[in-house]
Amino acid sequence: MHHNGRLVGYYVGYKRHNSSTPYLYITVPAAVAAAAAEADDDPGTVHCQLDRLDKYTVYGVHVQAYNAKGAGPRSTDYIVMTLEDGTTYILIQR
Repeated sequence: MHHNGRLVGYYVGYKRHNSSTPYLYITVPAAVAAAAAEADDDPGTVHCQLDRLDKYTVYGVHVQAYNAKGAGPRSTDYIVMTLEDGTTYILIQR
């Protein structure tokens, strides 16, 4: 049962940690996030990969689910560090 409507996707905001610049956002459709979790045999999480970031850099990342009625509350910031190739992976428990 979906009390507030069926999940459509996630807004993922990111920026350099402790930076005064605004967050940049990507939109991840729920089906894409679920397929990535299923491929990793981890259906209890939402998977998202951020790439083209600066390597070995600390970023603040938050996630916000949305449906046809609008966006839900934003998560607290997750502090992550990118890898050598400028990617980072976000795993959020559902």
